[in-house]
Amino acid sequence: MVAAASIGIGYMAYLKIKRLVMLLEPATGLSDSDAVMVRGVVEKVNKTNQIIPYYPEVQPLIKKVWGTTMKGMKRRGVEKRRYRRREEYISRILALSAACERSDEIEIPYLPQDDMKECLKGISAAISALGKLKKRIRGAIS
Repeated sequence: MVAAASIGIGYMAYLKIKRLVMLLEPATGLSDSDAVMVRGVVEKVNKTNQIIPYYPEVQPLIKKVWGTTMKGMKRRGVEKRRYRRREEYISRILALSAACERSDEIEIPYLPQDDMKECLKGISAAISALGKLKKRIRGAIS
């Protein structure tokens, strides 16, 4: 609160500016397109001296980088939190991949036609969801 008062802005505005600026740190690992977008928002804030109108543009990215609780926002905690989120995500993807790769080992018992159709619907839904996940990951790369 002292930092916000010393530069003459409200505490919430200070926190939002801090979160915005911290997105530009290399430790956040932003994609090129996200970094360009954040720099654009920083320019708008610098020109207008207002954060509130532009914060919604970066808020989803802030939640993506640090989560919804915003814990770990201290500079020394940013890299640690990012590492944990990355490890958790990779672990989930590897578990999903392993389950899919082992699916051909599942022994198919006799099932009534209705049950087989329901299984096929479930598999189709899973394939569709995996396709969407793949697109989201590809979109995050560019």
